[in-house]
Amino acid sequence: MIDASATPSPPGSGRRAAQIRLLGSLVFFAIGFFGWFFKMKRSGNADDTWLPFSILQMLYPLLGLLSICWMLRTYGSRFPKIMVRSPSSLIFLAGTFCIMAGAALHIKGGQYTKDAVLFEVRWMLPYCFIAFLYVARKFSVPYRPVIWGLFLGACASAVGVELYRRGLPVPIDMNGQRYGGFLSHPNQYGIVTSSSAVMLAVFIFSRNRLRSLIGLAMIGIYGVCLFQSLSKTNIVLIVISGLASAFLISLPDLTLAGRRIFFTFAALVLLVIAGAFAVKILEEVSPREAKTITNAIFDPGGTKSLDDREGVWDEVTEILRRRPVTGLGPGLSDATLSHHHAHNLFLQHWIDAGISGFIGIWLITLAVFWRAFELAIRAMRSPGRLSEDASIRVLAGLALVMSILGNSMSASLTTAVMTAFVIFVGIAFVRESDPTMP
Repeated sequence: MIDASATPSPPGSGRRAAQIRLLGSLVFFAIGFFGWFFKMKRSGNADDTWLPFSILQMLYPLLGLLSICWMLRTYGSRFPKIMVRSPSSLIFLAGTFCIMAGAALHIKGGQYTKDAVLFEVRWMLPYCFIAFLYVARKFSVPYRPVIWGLFLGACASAVGVELYRRGLPVPIDMNGQRYGGFLSHPNQYGIVTSSSAVMLAVFIFSRNRLRSLIGLAMIGIYGVCLFQSLSKTNIVLIVISGLASAFLISLPDLTLAGRRIFFTFAALVLLVIAGAFAVKILEEVSPREAKTITNAIFDPGGTKSLDDREGVWDEVTEILRRRPVTGLGPGLSDATLSHHHAHNLFLQHWIDAGISGFIGIWLITLAVFWRAFELAIRAMRSPGRLSEDASIRVLAGLALVMSILGNSMSASLTTAVMTAFVIFVGIAFVRESDPTMP
C-alpha cells in the first residue's frame, strides 16, 4: 500500500519553513485546479471572454522567476541541476530546443509575430514549473495538493457544463452537441480528463478508506466529463490508463497487481454499464446526442471526424511540399487550414516550426515514453513499498504518455492543454533529493 510518510527533509525548520510549505501546498492546489481552465469565456461564444489567457500562463512564469531568484541566492554560482540526470531529460531538452529554434525563425515583423512569441513562451512553461517544483520539494511540499486540485477542477468542470445545459450563464465552451468545459474545445476537455484520471489510483488504492471512497466517487465524475466532451479517443484512453495505473501503483509488490487490476476492471465495467443506462435516458431527452455517442463507440471509423482529419491531412501535406523546411509559422494554420489546425501532433509542429519542430516533437515523445519506462523500472527495483509521492511520480510518467496519445490526433499540445501537461512534466522530470524516490 501507499506510505504517505516519506518526504524529503526541508532546508530549515520552524515556523517559517512551515509557512512556506503551506503556501507551496496552496499554490500546488491552484495549479491543479486551474489546469482545467483556459480563457474563461462569458458564454458559449468563443470570441466573448473575460480573460484572453489562462491563469497558469501568467502564474507559471512568475513562479519560475521567483524560484530561479531563490536558487541564485541560495546556491550562488553553483546553480543546482533541477532536472533528473538521465537520457530522457536530455532528449526532452533537445526536443524543446528544436521546437523553439524552428519557431524563432518566424519572430519578425508581420501579422503573426505575436503568435510566434507566445509559441516560444508555451514551450518555456515546463521549465518554469520544474524550477518552482524543485524549490517546493526542497521545503517538503507534498504532491497531494496538486491531485486535489485536479480532482476539484474535474468536479467544477462537470458541474459547470450541467449548469450551462440548464440555461445558466456559465462560461462553458460548446461545439455542436459536445462540450469543452472551461477549455477551448471538447477534445481538449477529453485529453485533460483521460490524462489526469491516472491519478485516481493514488486515492483508490490508499490505506485511508475515506480517500479510497473519494477516488471511487471521482470515477463517476470523470465519466461525466468524458460523456460531456464526447471525445472518442479519450474514452478508449481512460480505460487503458485505468488498467495501467492499477499495475503501476502496485510496484514493487506485484502480488497486489492482479487483484488491483481486477478491481479496476470491475469499476470500469460498472462505468460502462452506467453509461449504457445514461444513453438510454438520453435517447428520450435528446436523441441526437444519443446517436452521436452510439456512433462514436460502435462505429468510430465511420464518424465524420475521421473524414475531416483525412481532409485536413491532405491540406497539410500539400502545404509542406511547398515549405518543408520552415513550415508556415505559429498561428498561420488557423487561417490557412479548413479545420484551423492539423489534427495531428507531429504535422502541426511541422507547420508551426518547420522540420526542426517536427524533429523536436518526436524527441519529446521519445523522452516522455523513455521517462515513463525509467520511473516504472526504478519503482519495480525499489527495496520497499512506494511512498505516496513516489507513486505519484510513477503515475505522472503514465499521465504524460496518455497526454501525448490524446494530443497526437487532436489538440497538438496547444496552450489550453499544455498548462495541464506541464504539471505531469514537472512531477516526472524534477530532480528529487530523496534517494528512495524513483
